[in-house]
Amino acid sequence: MSKVVSFIPVTADDPKKNLADFVTYCRDTLALYEDQGGFAVHQWIYTDANGRKHAMRFAEYSKKNDPYNYTPFHEPFLSFAQAYVRFHQEQQQVTSIGNKTSALATVYDALRDLGRSQDIMDVDGVVISKTSELIRQRNSEARRYHIGNELEMLANFLREKAICPSLPIWTNPYPRQRFRAQGTTAEDKAWQEERCPSIHQMLALADIFRMAEEEYDQYWSSVIVLLMFAPGRGSEPGSLMVDSLIEEDGRLKVLWFPKKKAEWTKKIVPVQLEPVVRDAFARLIKIGKSARIAAKFAFENPGKFMRHSRCITPVDFGEDEPLDVLQFSCAMNYADVTIEKLKIRQQEGKDLQGDDAWRVINPNPIKWLENMRASGPVTYRRLAELTHDKYCTHSWPNMPRSNRPVWDSLLLVLDMQFHADFLPKQFSWVIPNINALNCELGGRDYQSNSGKKLRIKSIFDRFNKVDEDGKTPIMLTSHQPRVWLSTWAERGGMSAWLLAQWAGRANKNDNKAYKFLTKEEKDKAAKDVIRHNQAPTSLEAVRLNLPVTYESLGIDRPGVAHPTLYGFCVRDWAMAPCLKGGGEACASCDDHKCIKGLDDKLENLESLESGLSRELSRAALQLDVKTFGADSWFRFLGFRLGKIRAIISRLKDLDTPEGAHVCVPPELDPSPLQRARSAVVPEASDADQQSVRSSMTKKFLGWVRHA
Repeated sequence: MSKVVSFIPVTADDPKKNLADFVTYCRDTLALYEDQGGFAVHQWIYTDANGRKHAMRFAEYSKKNDPYNYTPFHEPFLSFAQAYVRFHQEQQQVTSIGNKTSALATVYDALRDLGRSQDIMDVDGVVISKTSELIRQRNSEARRYHIGNELEMLANFLREKAICPSLPIWTNPYPRQRFRAQGTTAEDKAWQEERCPSIHQMLALADIFRMAEEEYDQYWSSVIVLLMFAPGRGSEPGSLMVDSLIEEDGRLKVLWFPKKKAEWTKKIVPVQLEPVVRDAFARLIKIGKSARIAAKFAFENPGKFMRHSRCITPVDFGEDEPLDVLQFSCAMNYADVTIEKLKIRQQEGKDLQGDDAWRVINPNPIKWLENMRASGPVTYRRLAELTHDKYCTHSWPNMPRSNRPVWDSLLLVLDMQFHADFLPKQFSWVIPNINALNCELGGRDYQSNSGKKLRIKSIFDRFNKVDEDGKTPIMLTSHQPRVWLSTWAERGGMSAWLLAQWAGRANKNDNKAYKFLTKEEKDKAAKDVIRHNQAPTSLEAVRLNLPVTYESLGIDRPGVAHPTLYGFCVRDWAMAPCLKGGGEACASCDDHKCIKGLDDKLENLESLESGLSRELSRAALQLDVKTFGADSWFRFLGFRLGKIRAIISRLKDLDTPEGAHVCVPPELDPSPLQRARSAVVPEASDADQQSVRSSMTKKFLGWVRHA
């Protein structure tokens, strides 16, 4: 989870002191990576939720990127680089940290090439220009953009923290690499055709989920279902929890942790897929039960090995008593063939402690086992330490990003749980990474020790699923279901903002990378716009992804209406700002128009109606017990709910033509001034004022009944 980490310079007049204070703050106050040696070492490692390691090396640029042979930065640049990286990683650990260290290495080389001292305070406009030149020379087009962004962030940081206060403003000159999905070359078109799966391929995945009976197939088909109900990256299901499936506002939702965001989001499950998603969660919870027990045991019993069903030692066997080779093999879930060999050896009265006995399970010396035996007797306590070192991440006992206990993870399984040749390790817990998922979707070729070429079958191979021609194997990647869903959402007319939210994207412009419409579809979309001899209606404009003008909504004013969750705002924004505050207040405003035929807008209105109904019920309960202010809330909510229900009723009315504009009459949405005038009319008697209020109420109720 992201943290609030801040450093405020004392003065803008003493850059040297600001730099020293910043390095001291990061070195002495922040503690991230201190367990790896902190500022005393030249490399830190960040292990992400999928177990992948990301190195932060504070060293000069090298083409070979050798993890063992490199030249560390010299001081004082080294201390600043470590402080800068720790400062940002403390806020939120990211996998793209290599771009930040690459930018630092390039600045370091620019200082050296210009004959400057290795001090960040010597950075000026000339150094930044030289760094930009080195970025262009050393990196590909795509990588230039990312490292250029990091250089821009570094320059802004140095200026804002008054370390280099006179540093000129510099912006990244390298454009983002164009989206290949929008490419027009022959290579791009061929790639586009392969990138977006066909309906046949996606239905094959759905059929596999239905047919799956083996635990292995049920697990992976369930993981794939979680990538099919909404666009998601292959690594994101690893952050799901056993309680991530929730019901809210009458809809089934999944609490999702997108890779490019630092907070949970709620993905709505399409109604048609609700039973499938429920089944997927139920399967995964059942399959991972043993792994969750093992992870929780390890946390609650530090230094103690979990005795499982295959352990053969007595109940009172101590944690520090030496294990013989048979006891060790049973505890570590060795194969039955190995266990039988040791049992025969025991029956023959042979030793189970000496080197000969251990060679039965270790004919070709395994380094970790040799080291364990060389350093003392093998005991349950030492096996517990081994288990902790192997299966606990740096954020133990929590997940790295979600900060939830690992035993609550939905995808947790035992190590080797699905292996064909080895038994699952009952004391372990792992979350399969994205490589395993890609192997399931596309298979993998490998070479055996004898040099023979072998292949790991994909989930399609195991169920004899082939492409539409009846012979071509189906091979997908974990990202392709995301592409397919995004493309079909585009075809269905989903708005760019809603699609970005549904897919967990940080920027709605990223939708372009997943828009794989065919040439015919693109041509048809263009023709649909061109064929209009006159301006399209508001409904046609929405369906063609065109701006909705005021004129199309019946307002005699040039300009484009502002879209909302429920319709379109026709307020003149050149006048006073809106006093409604946006959100749910828009739907009951007379400056807001709803259009019949937009199903997503109607669904949002119905969701709003459901929420207001619950709030009105709560206000009624408080009204019964005479809570102060409850009467005001009851009237307010009742008035707003009445207007919302009337709008919904008119939108659903069969007599209301498609494309019709439905809104609240102005007299039923008075401004604060109008409300004040109607409340106090000096020239009128009390009876006349009451008559005015009664007339307005009757008019509103009549309008609701008519709707």
